[in-house]
Amino acid sequence: MLTRGQPEASNSKDLTLRDYQSGVISQIYNRFDSGNVSVLLYAPTGAGKTIIAAKIIADWENQGKRVLFLVHRGKLVHQTREKLSTYFGIEPSVIWRDFFQPDYAKRVQIAMLQTLQNRELPPDIDLVILDEAHTGSYYKIWQKIMLRYSGGIVALSKTKFLGLSASPWRSKTDQGYCQFFQAVIRAPNPKELIEMGHLCRARQFGYTGLIDESKLRVVDGEFTEDSMRSVCTPALNQEIIQRYLQRDSQLERKLIAFCASVEQARNLAEQFCSAGVRAECIVGETPEEERDRIFQDYNQGKIQLISSVGVLCEGFDEPSVSAVLVCRPVKSKALWVQMNGRGLRPFVGKEDCWFLDFCGNIKRLGLPTDTFAIDLCPGNKIKGTPPEPIPTKECDECKSWVAAYEKICPHCGHVFGSDKNKVKATKRKFEEILSPEQQKQFRFLKVRAVNAYNKCKSIDNLDGLFYEQFNYNPPVDWYDGLIFENNSINWEINVQHYWRYLLEITPNPGSKAAREQIQGLIKREFKSAIQDATEHFQKLFAQDGLSPQELDFRVAERISSLISYKSWWTILELNSPPDADYLDFAYRQCRFKYESRFALKPEVLLAQMELIGIAIAEGLEYHSQDVKVIEKSIATIRHAIQHQSFSFVKSFVGRLSSTAKLRVWNGLTRAEKLAYRRWQENNSVELKEDEDISQTAINPISKVEVKPLNYCDDGINRDKIFQILNGEGNRTHTAVNSENSAQVMHPPNLTIFPERTAYTPTPVIENPNPENFQVGEKVASNKPDSPAYHWCGRITRMHPTNPEVCYVNYPERKTLLNLNATEISCRLEDLRRI
Repeated sequence: MLTRGQPEASNSKDLTLRDYQSGVISQIYNRFDSGNVSVLLYAPTGAGKTIIAAKIIADWENQGKRVLFLVHRGKLVHQTREKLSTYFGIEPSVIWRDFFQPDYAKRVQIAMLQTLQNRELPPDIDLVILDEAHTGSYYKIWQKIMLRYSGGIVALSKTKFLGLSASPWRSKTDQGYCQFFQAVIRAPNPKELIEMGHLCRARQFGYTGLIDESKLRVVDGEFTEDSMRSVCTPALNQEIIQRYLQRDSQLERKLIAFCASVEQARNLAEQFCSAGVRAECIVGETPEEERDRIFQDYNQGKIQLISSVGVLCEGFDEPSVSAVLVCRPVKSKALWVQMNGRGLRPFVGKEDCWFLDFCGNIKRLGLPTDTFAIDLCPGNKIKGTPPEPIPTKECDECKSWVAAYEKICPHCGHVFGSDKNKVKATKRKFEEILSPEQQKQFRFLKVRAVNAYNKCKSIDNLDGLFYEQFNYNPPVDWYDGLIFENNSINWEINVQHYWRYLLEITPNPGSKAAREQIQGLIKREFKSAIQDATEHFQKLFAQDGLSPQELDFRVAERISSLISYKSWWTILELNSPPDADYLDFAYRQCRFKYESRFALKPEVLLAQMELIGIAIAEGLEYHSQDVKVIEKSIATIRHAIQHQSFSFVKSFVGRLSSTAKLRVWNGLTRAEKLAYRRWQENNSVELKEDEDISQTAINPISKVEVKPLNYCDDGINRDKIFQILNGEGNRTHTAVNSENSAQVMHPPNLTIFPERTAYTPTPVIENPNPENFQVGEKVASNKPDSPAYHWCGRITRMHPTNPEVCYVNYPERKTLLNLNATEISCRLEDLRRI
């Protein structure tokens, strides 16, 4: 019997076993010492199963004992020989067809199971190790081997038997391993190995509805080849490639793909090649020389994808794999684990591996890193183990797959009800599927981001907080829609809310560096929406016959416009801040426009009107300042800029309210603004809070006193207008905790704004009523693209202060748009008599 703690062979190379590897070896020896003659070792892919086996072989060989190591894949022969030679200086005999000349006199024999079926077994073996025991143990030759070396009674055998497997489960419910092995030793599970840093992190993406699962038939615990072939078609491959390229448009990852048939595997490789991805296919009949060439080209980066049916499931240990495509339905738990295990090995520069499921397997079998119970005998249930698999459910809102215990969808913030709704098998959105640990990590990120937004606090250190907690940086695309719902309809509106929040929390927001930082955060939060908009504009402008350079310029120009900051008067579709009296008219014009355009889209209408309400609120505050104080402030700052006393300007402006700053800024000339901007860029040091501005070269013309925000010098009842125009919804908040969803609503007013055009009064029109309209006349719009062009209205009254505007009663607003208010303000020049 082998003594525990036996020193390694003297010719071994530098090899330091991981603690758990030494631990499982000791447990195996304990089992043998206690009387067990056959033991099954479960070691997930990446746990170092071959290293463990090589160390055990070296221990036995060092004591003069003979070992037979059995495999059923050619790559496993090469891997084991390489490990024994590199780390222990052992050159084994190999029994494998005509590739090697075996030497039965050597103490270590490596043999292919298929070859041994037609060969004489090596004599006097003390230890038999069966690799990939979940498969090899059901070869007829394995039972012959056990009977031969045990003398016919396994329980009394002097020869020991050790099985190795990363997926010890059988598809057939009446099959197990208790007839072969007496005990199970477990290495750490995949989640534990990820925490230890021995496996990379996993990210799961699911896409259901691509195949008709009703056509699938199950025989002996697995889907039949014919039924899978009927749904795994070239059309499915085309859809798979399209979806993958949407996720990895720059082709930055190295892929392997698992298919249902040789035909599908070959077709998938061909279609990927046509899409610009260098791809090869390996199937069972691929010669060994050809396989070795493909594996070498893949390792060297000459090809990006290998497609196969089952060849890659076992013995393929290429650590650079960073994306696993499961392009077939899977019923077998062992096969599912084997497939996904190919991508978890760590590699230089590899932060995670993507698992892309196109056939609903995650719903059926669970997440790739789930932990499953191991039963030697069929039908046994082990107490204390988690259910297998962890159930999943579909989000009603975004159609992504998440763990069944989630109360809030981590992708879209949808709150699940107590009853699960029945889902239709329709094409759904491609989303990341998070493990329970990732869900906690994502929630950690989201809760802090949303709470910081609501409290108007900085989130600059969010990456650092996440790293301190979880020891890695969060994936960049976890920030995509982190604060706001990923709503493709209203995202442009949310951009403006986010701008206002970022300007509030960013020091010196007018500087170039601050603007670049804000733009980066905008692009990060709305990444998917920007990508969708980019694709839309590319298709739209491609119809104009533009050159590639012109097309790129037009698209970039439109995207830049969508994500740029818009002042309150720009939101109201004006070129400059209007007079206070004009706010009412501007609001009604916008409301009429959006009610007409989005009458059948209430979600869009509400979102648009919420933004209009905020614009009106900012406009009212803008005009609530004392005009004389603003004029004195402009004169003081202009005088300081002329004398280049910019430090004084900075200190002076810092004591103004946000709206006063805006009005003062709009009162300066462009040259004065540019001069101050240049000084800001060259002098980014912040002014100390206790710095005395009286020591500067220029003193203020007079003491500036800003009126309170509810003061309105022009007679506008600000509070009343707020109630009429915005109700309770001019500003909203988000409530976030671990139990409820994050519903983001909108921030307070700005502290300071980016540069805008100077304030210019509304131009006076010489003849504001060219058609000489009178109260009581029947009119309609003279704009053919307006719904009111075909309506019949009556002028009810003229605007009391603006001669360009009248009020028209349109009954159609009630009958067609279901609106209670039928009166709308209109420009007289936009009307015609009927």
